[in-house]
Amino acid sequence: MWVHLKSLRQAKTGYGPLIRELLAEAENERMHLMFFIDIAQPNWLRER
Repeated sequence: MWVHLKSLRQAKTGYGPLIRELLAEAENERMHLMFFIDIAQPNWLRER
C-alpha cells in the first residue's frame, strides 16, 4: 500500500514487472495447493 501511495505522490510508474512476478508466484502457489488437495484429499478442509 505504501509503495502505491508513494508512486502516486511521485507520479512514478515501473512496478509492472514486479506485479507480474508476484501474480505468477501466486498462480504457482495456487496450483501447488490444488495439487495437494487433489492428492491428499484432506477431509478437514472439506468439512468447513
